[in-house]
Amino acid sequence: MDFGEVLGTSWKIVWKHKVLWLFGAIVVLTGFPSLVFKFLLNPISVSSVFPDLAEAVGQSWWRPLILVLQILTSAVTFPIGVWAMTATSLGVLRAERGAERLSFGGISKDSLPFFWRALGVMGMYLAVAILGAGVLIVVITLLSVITLGVAFLCMLPLMLVLIPVVYLMQAYLDMTIASFVADNLRVFAGIERTWTLFKRHFGPILLTILIVYLGIGILAVLVSLPFTLSSSFLPTLVLASRSLDTPAALVIGIGALVYFPIFVILSSLLTTFIRAAWVITYLRLSVAKPAWQMGSLENA
Repeated sequence: MDFGEVLGTSWKIVWKHKVLWLFGAIVVLTGFPSLVFKFLLNPISVSSVFPDLAEAVGQSWWRPLILVLQILTSAVTFPIGVWAMTATSLGVLRAERGAERLSFGGISKDSLPFFWRALGVMGMYLAVAILGAGVLIVVITLLSVITLGVAFLCMLPLMLVLIPVVYLMQAYLDMTIASFVADNLRVFAGIERTWTLFKRHFGPILLTILIVYLGIGILAVLVSLPFTLSSSFLPTLVLASRSLDTPAALVIGIGALVYFPIFVILSSLLTTFIRAAWVITYLRLSVAKPAWQMGSLENA
């Protein structure tokens, strides 16, 4: 597989059809409620920024209430995010097949038949991830208690191994969604098709993971850096001065508001590019011959 061609084609599609950025923006925005709830679950941050809520945060009902609200919100934002990802994949496919113009309404409507398949495979992915994380936490906790914490230290290298596993699962998921829109496959047929591609082209897929997820991930960290810094310094400044009216706090707050639309645009671009790269990768690998077979043909 020609990686330069895959990345180049992905970039041309994303840059030419900026309507796809709207779907990327929806994916980005559906992730914001989780950040809000994460903030609300931090008593120190909430009390420092919103002193009037300090007493409520200390109550026993606060955390369960926030968790329930988070679950209810996720029940709405999760399907919306899946739909936006599916619509992006469909738009990329149509652009790669020669469509000169893409419309938000047309892609939104035509992606609905694929949405339920994507939601099903995303649901299975989420269930496996939650179950695996739960089992791992229980095992590490029990072993840590038995070994007085020694097992936890021994498990740290395992935590690092889980990072590439997560990337592999994400790539598998992205290519499975691509199989739905590209070949109109059902859920288990798409999973089987992606498994076949993984077995035949594991090397190219692994390299694509390094380029797309790690490369774009570094850019995403840089894009989100202003928000990361503001969320770290603002509660500290407010806690130290016991007021939101300090010049430094106002500058950070206003700066974050001004940067917010820029952050959404840049994050939408990166999110759309990742989706495009995996759709193009799926299309190229679907017609490519396995590496061992290519070697046999060259030696023939």
